Amino acid sequence: MSETPLVSIIIPTYNRAHLIGETLDSVLAQTYQNWECIILDDGSTDNTDDVVGEYVLKDPRFKYYHRPDEHLPGGNGARNFGFKMSKGDYVNWLDSDDLFSENKIEEQLKLIIGESKTVSTCRWGRFENKNNFSLKELKFNRLPRLKIEARSDVDIKLLSHRAILTGEAGRFFECNGKNLYRDVIYI
Repeated sequence: MSETPLVSIIIPTYNRAHLIGETLDSVLAQTYQNWECIILDDGSTDNTDDVVGEYVLKDPRFKYYHRPDEHLPGGNGARNFGFKMSKGDYVNWLDSDDLFSENKIEEQLKLIIGESKTVSTCRWGRFENKNNFSLKELKFNRLPRLKIEARSDVDIKLLSHRAILTGEAGRFFECNGKNLYRDVIYI
């Protein structure tokens, strides 16, 4: 593997025209530059196409797709399709209303280069006013394969080697939201 492996950033989106530009700016601002950004539209009816289209024209590392019909509607169907379209050695998931710190990918790759069965997680914060928010000491951690296989302590905001995500265990559960909880009795 090269010293600068390709990282695929996969972003599902739905009617986020008012937010996705800021998300894509945080991808452009990365100190690590060898990335591709796969944006999957889940059927937006606002002007998300126009906003994302500007980024695709500005930088060829941005790729924009619409979720095909064989994937059920919803973020997970879009994520699974995005993974199929990605080419990176590593995969990073990002929601269209979230932001990366500028050194996120670089710092996470430092932890996991050479450890192809490891992922790196990072802390996240929720904030309403980013002008009063500071990411002073963003901590990154390794996550052993055992925890991934046990599906404990795994967050979608991780950077992982592509090999971990192959097979059914690495896919997101797709369902028609109307049927997810049908015939469930809560006690």
